[in-house]
Amino acid sequence: MRVGSLRFEPPAPFACDEQMLSFIAPAPPEAAGRTSLLVRQKDVPAGAHLARLAGEALADLAQSVKGISHISKAEIAFDDGQPGMLFAYEFAARGHTVLRQFYALRLDGEKLTSITLTADKASLDDATASSFLDAIASLQLDPGALS
Repeated sequence: MRVGSLRFEPPAPFACDEQMLSFIAPAPPEAAGRTSLLVRQKDVPAGAHLARLAGEALADLAQSVKGISHISKAEIAFDDGQPGMLFAYEFAARGHTVLRQFYALRLDGEKLTSITLTADKASLDDATASSFLDAIASLQLDPGALS
């Protein structure tokens, strides 16, 4: 099994039920922090529905993200046409820093993928936000992954 640059062979009967990748960008001089991107994929029960999973995720966010505000929700289409849900919201970090977070979900059979992109709101202009949303929309399932 490969995960990023790692190779690992778990003993039988273990099977992978969740994967996570984390990315970070260099901090621009004017930003209070670095922009990060987290992609997580996990198994969900057969017959799960995206709307219900998105509702559960939003409830979790509302309880776990201290000071969450300016929450918006929208249906999105990934570049391969797969539907998804996108949440955008803000929360205070250290000092006076406010972070803007984009959180997207897509469901492919029994695989739920979430993408969380976090950036310093003060350094997030419209062009950068648009490029972040384009990157989120580019996520696609490997065609052979579910077979």
